[in-house]
Amino acid sequence: MKVLFLALTATRARAVTRHSHWLLERGVEVTLVTTNPDPWWAQGLDPRVRVLSLREGEGRHPLPRAERVLLFRIPRAVLLRLRRLGGPVGRHASVVSGRYEWLADRVHRKLFLPFYKTVRPYLLWRVANRSVLPAVDLGAVSEVVVADSHAIPLGWHLARRHPQLKIGFSLDRSAYTDESDEVTAAEV
Repeated sequence: MKVLFLALTATRARAVTRHSHWLLERGVEVTLVTTNPDPWWAQGLDPRVRVLSLREGEGRHPLPRAERVLLFRIPRAVLLRLRRLGGPVGRHASVVSGRYEWLADRVHRKLFLPFYKTVRPYLLWRVANRSVLPAVDLGAVSEVVVADSHAIPLGWHLARRHPQLKIGFSLDRSAYTDESDEVTAAEV
Protein backbone atom coordinates (compact mmCIF):
# COMPACT_ATOMS: atom_id res chain seq x y z
CA MET A 1 0.00 0.00 0.00
CA LYS A 2 1.13 3.50 -0.81
CA VAL A 3 -0.14 6.98 0.02
CA LEU A 4 0.58 9.95 -2.20
CA PHE A 5 0.51 13.42 -0.63
CA LEU A 6 0.12 16.42 -2.93
CA ALA A 7 1.33 19.50 -1.06
CA LEU A 8 2.77 22.22 -3.23
CA THR A 9 3.44 24.53 -0.30
CA ALA A 10 4.54 23.76 3.24
CA THR A 11 1.49 25.36 4.89
CA ARG A 12 0.37 22.00 6.29
CA ALA A 13 3.85 20.59 6.78
CA ARG A 14 3.28 19.58 10.40
CA ALA A 15 0.10 17.65 9.63
CA VAL A 16 1.59 15.89 6.59
CA THR A 17 4.75 15.06 8.55
CA ARG A 18 2.67 13.62 11.39
CA HIS A 19 0.51 11.57 8.98
CA SER A 20 3.61 10.34 7.15
CA HIS A 21 5.25 9.18 10.37
CA TRP A 22 2.03 7.41 11.42
CA LEU A 23 1.78 5.65 8.03
CA LEU A 24 5.45 4.64 7.99
CA GLU A 25 5.01 3.02 11.43
CA ARG A 26 2.35 0.82 9.85
CA GLY A 27 4.51 -0.17 6.89
CA VAL A 28 2.78 2.05 4.34
CA GLU A 29 4.99 3.67 1.70
CA VAL A 30 4.61 7.45 1.55
CA THR A 31 5.36 9.74 -1.39
CA LEU A 32 5.16 13.53 -1.27
CA VAL A 33 4.88 15.73 -4.36
CA THR A 34 5.86 19.33 -3.63
CA THR A 35 7.44 22.32 -5.32
CA ASN A 36 10.21 22.85 -2.76
CA PRO A 37 11.37 20.00 -0.50
CA ASP A 38 13.59 22.16 1.75
CA PRO A 39 10.87 23.33 4.19
CA TRP A 40 9.71 19.73 4.55
CA TRP A 41 13.13 18.54 5.65
CA ALA A 42 13.34 21.50 8.05
CA GLN A 43 9.97 20.44 9.49
CA GLY A 44 11.39 17.00 10.31
CA LEU A 45 9.94 14.89 7.53
CA ASP A 46 11.04 11.28 7.86
CA PRO A 47 13.85 10.45 5.40
CA ARG A 48 11.96 7.31 4.35
CA VAL A 49 9.33 9.50 2.68
CA ARG A 50 9.95 9.68 -1.03
CA VAL A 51 9.90 13.37 -1.97
CA LEU A 52 9.34 14.35 -5.59
CA SER A 53 10.04 17.99 -6.40
CA LEU A 54 8.47 20.09 -9.14
CA ARG A 55 10.96 22.95 -8.63
CA GLU A 56 13.44 21.96 -11.34
CA GLY A 57 10.74 21.27 -13.90
CA GLU A 58 8.99 24.54 -13.16
CA GLY A 59 12.27 26.43 -13.48
CA ARG A 60 12.99 24.80 -16.84
CA HIS A 61 9.55 25.60 -18.26
CA PRO A 62 9.73 28.09 -21.15
CA LEU A 63 7.36 30.65 -19.62
CA PRO A 64 9.34 31.64 -16.48
CA ARG A 65 12.61 31.20 -18.37
CA ALA A 66 11.48 33.54 -21.15
CA GLU A 67 10.42 36.15 -18.61
CA ARG A 68 13.80 36.01 -16.84
CA VAL A 69 15.74 36.22 -20.10
CA LEU A 70 13.69 38.95 -21.78
CA LEU A 71 13.05 41.11 -18.73
CA PHE A 72 16.29 40.74 -16.78
CA ARG A 73 19.23 38.97 -18.43
CA ILE A 74 19.33 40.56 -21.89
CA PRO A 75 18.79 44.16 -20.72
CA ARG A 76 21.35 43.73 -17.92
CA ALA A 77 23.91 42.37 -20.38
CA VAL A 78 23.32 45.26 -22.81
CA LEU A 79 23.54 47.88 -20.06
CA LEU A 80 26.69 46.28 -18.65
CA ARG A 81 28.40 46.46 -22.04
CA LEU A 82 27.36 50.09 -22.42
CA ARG A 83 28.76 50.93 -18.96
CA ARG A 84 32.06 49.31 -19.86
CA LEU A 85 32.40 51.67 -22.81
CA GLY A 86 32.95 54.50 -20.35
CA GLY A 87 32.58 58.18 -21.11
CA PRO A 88 29.16 59.77 -21.42
CA VAL A 89 27.59 56.55 -22.76
CA GLY A 90 28.81 54.62 -19.72
CA ARG A 91 27.52 57.27 -17.29
CA HIS A 92 24.10 57.33 -18.94
CA ALA A 93 24.02 53.53 -18.95
CA SER A 94 24.65 53.55 -15.18
CA VAL A 95 21.72 55.91 -14.61
CA VAL A 96 19.48 53.97 -16.98
CA SER A 97 20.53 50.70 -15.34
CA GLY A 98 19.19 51.71 -11.92
CA ARG A 99 15.94 52.96 -13.38
CA TYR A 100 15.59 49.87 -15.53
CA GLU A 101 16.02 47.57 -12.53
CA TRP A 102 13.21 49.44 -10.77
CA LEU A 103 10.98 49.23 -13.87
CA ALA A 104 11.76 45.55 -14.51
CA ASP A 105 10.93 44.71 -10.91
CA ARG A 106 7.60 46.54 -11.19
CA VAL A 107 6.75 44.79 -14.47
CA HIS A 108 7.66 41.44 -12.89
CA ARG A 109 5.55 42.01 -9.76
CA LYS A 110 2.59 43.88 -11.27
CA LEU A 111 2.19 42.19 -14.66
CA PHE A 112 3.99 38.87 -14.84
CA LEU A 113 3.27 37.47 -11.38
CA PRO A 114 -0.54 38.00 -11.53
CA PHE A 115 -0.57 36.36 -14.97
CA TYR A 116 1.71 33.54 -13.81
CA LYS A 117 -0.46 32.96 -10.76
CA THR A 118 -3.38 32.07 -13.04
CA VAL A 119 -1.43 29.75 -15.36
CA ARG A 120 0.82 28.16 -12.71
CA PRO A 121 -1.62 25.35 -11.72
CA TYR A 122 -1.80 24.19 -15.32
CA LEU A 123 1.96 24.56 -15.72
CA LEU A 124 2.61 22.52 -12.55
CA TRP A 125 0.23 19.82 -13.77
CA ARG A 126 2.17 19.58 -17.03
CA VAL A 127 5.49 19.42 -15.16
CA ALA A 128 4.13 16.78 -12.76
CA ASN A 129 2.58 14.77 -15.56
CA ARG A 130 5.82 14.74 -17.57
CA SER A 131 8.52 14.37 -14.96
CA VAL A 132 7.16 13.38 -11.53
CA LEU A 133 4.08 11.20 -11.90
CA PRO A 134 5.71 8.64 -14.23
CA ALA A 135 7.98 7.83 -11.27
CA VAL A 136 4.91 6.96 -9.16
CA ASP A 137 3.14 3.65 -9.67
CA LEU A 138 -0.43 4.96 -9.44
CA GLY A 139 -1.76 1.41 -9.61
CA ALA A 140 -0.19 0.69 -6.21
CA VAL A 141 -1.38 3.95 -4.61
CA SER A 142 -4.23 3.29 -2.20
CA GLU A 143 -4.98 6.94 -1.44
CA VAL A 144 -4.09 10.42 -2.69
CA VAL A 145 -4.28 13.24 -0.14
CA VAL A 146 -4.52 16.81 -1.43
CA ALA A 147 -2.90 18.58 1.50
CA ASP A 148 -3.15 22.25 0.49
CA SER A 149 -5.25 24.50 -1.70
CA HIS A 150 -2.47 24.92 -4.26
CA ALA A 151 -2.53 21.19 -4.97
CA ILE A 152 -6.24 21.05 -5.78
CA PRO A 153 -5.69 21.40 -9.56
CA LEU A 154 -3.17 18.54 -9.46
CA GLY A 155 -5.66 16.40 -7.54
CA TRP A 156 -8.42 17.33 -9.97
CA HIS A 157 -6.32 16.33 -13.00
CA LEU A 158 -5.38 13.05 -11.30
CA ALA A 159 -9.03 12.33 -10.50
CA ARG A 160 -10.02 12.95 -14.11
CA ARG A 161 -7.25 10.79 -15.50
CA HIS A 162 -7.53 8.00 -12.88
CA PRO A 163 -11.15 7.78 -11.65
CA GLN A 164 -10.38 4.60 -9.66
CA LEU A 165 -8.02 6.50 -7.30
CA LYS A 166 -9.30 7.42 -3.87
CA ILE A 167 -8.58 11.16 -3.62
CA GLY A 168 -9.44 13.34 -0.63
CA PHE A 169 -8.44 16.33 1.43
CA SER A 170 -7.59 14.33 4.55
CA LEU A 171 -6.08 10.97 5.31
CA ASP A 172 -8.56 8.17 5.93
CA ARG A 173 -6.76 6.43 8.81
CA SER A 174 -9.36 3.69 9.10
CA ALA A 175 -7.95 1.97 6.02
CA TYR A 176 -4.55 1.57 7.71
CA THR A 177 -5.50 0.53 11.23
CA ASP A 178 -5.78 -3.01 12.42
CA GLU A 179 -7.63 -4.41 15.46
CA SER A 180 -4.69 -3.82 17.84
CA ASP A 181 -4.70 -0.12 16.95
CA GLU A 182 -8.43 0.11 17.63
CA VAL A 183 -8.02 -1.56 21.03
CA THR A 184 -5.18 0.80 21.94
CA ALA A 185 -7.24 3.79 20.85
CA ALA A 186 -10.27 2.56 22.84
CA GLU A 187 -8.17 2.06 25.99
CA VAL A 188 -6.86 5.64 25.86
